[in-house]
Amino acid sequence: MKFFYLPILLTLCLATTAFSQKWGRVFPRTPKTPMEQVNRNGKIVVRNTMYGLVFQDNEIPQAYKKAVQMFFKKRLNGYADIKTYTLKIENYQGYIWVEGYKITKAP
Repeated sequence: MKFFYLPILLTLCLATTAFSQKWGRVFPRTPKTPMEQVNRNGKIVVRNTMYGLVFQDNEIPQAYKKAVQMFFKKRLNGYADIKTYTLKIENYQGYIWVEGYKITKAP
């Protein structure tokens, strides 16, 4: 009888971890290091295709999507290829920074 409950419990554990994704967040809620500022450093995963940008998470706030689109419009070297990018996003000094480039004012 104990062996009957084990697969059910394992399935429930996998299902809860699959549905506990943090959609719509650019910045993490918990720091990875003791002095990390979680409201400052984040990341966005975006795929550059022939038809435009496709965000991995569509629930990202519109201000950050616009900042990433403006970043790609600059056609910087190394970011014009058609592939998937993980971009470092910073909210620093009232501006949104993408990969170290100041883009727009933060919301």
